[in-house]
Amino acid sequence: PIFRSMDRTTEMYKELIQNGPFSEVAPEAQLNIGTARENKKDFAGAVVAYETAADKYSDLEGIAEDALFRAGEALRMEAKEAEYDQSVSSRAIEVFNDFMALHPKDDRIDLADTYIRELREEQARGSLQIARYYDKKHIDRGALTYYNEVVDIFSRLLNDTDHEYAIEARERIAQLKVQVLRSEERRVGKECRSRWS
Repeated sequence: PIFRSMDRTTEMYKELIQNGPFSEVAPEAQLNIGTARENKKDFAGAVVAYETAADKYSDLEGIAEDALFRAGEALRMEAKEAEYDQSVSSRAIEVFNDFMALHPKDDRIDLADTYIRELREEQARGSLQIARYYDKKHIDRGALTYYNEVVDIFSRLLNDTDHEYAIEARERIAQLKVQVLRSEERRVGKECRSRWS
């Protein structure tokens, strides 16, 4: 980008693309729109720009894979800012998985795999925060749901059952199951007493 204003830079690149959508510089201009959006912290706009480049210029070597990888990176940055919304992390994981499937010989495969692992850990951290919230509010079934999600992520997706989050979640699940069972027994006991009274 050559202007201080990322909006002016974006407009310049859009004009360039409109004047010659299949010119030699258009694919790079489309990628630069994504970069300008990222510089403004408009990650959603960056993703749109990168996905447009990946779709529109899929037949050009280097453009589609670069655009797809950069879309994943922009989603990853957006996911870091989304405290409780795990859908952005899921979307980033999908994009990196697509990148790995479509471009298995790309030099960034290991990096994409590392990013997926980080994003899954972030999902687990988010689920753990929600579980702790429900736990604190004594909403046992809600807490159990999210603690189980943490365990699932670490055991099934990350193969890391010894992670501190997984250990905490398993311990709380064991404790909460006892609490839920006792609560159910008390509820059933009350119902039986009221029927026979």
